[in-house]
Amino acid sequence: MTGAELEQAYREGVRVVTPDEAAPWLIVKCSRASFYRGMANGQVPGVLTLGRSRRLQLGALLEWLGLGIHTTDEGYRP
Repeated sequence: MTGAELEQAYREGVRVVTPDEAAPWLIVKCSRASFYRGMANGQVPGVLTLGRSRRLQLGALLEWLGLGIHTTDEGYRP
């Protein structure tokens, strides 16, 4: 997704996405593997771990990417 698509999804009520749905590595211009390492190392905010799968809190991701949406999602502290 592009930054605009992520913002639109957030406005439509989407709060949690998979990393592959969001594809934020395209926005930050790094490899998918590097982004997943950053999630595992705690460098990406708003990562939810459910068993072996990971999800991203969309509000936290948008703030971290600096895409202009400021949220107050529970569980995310900058």
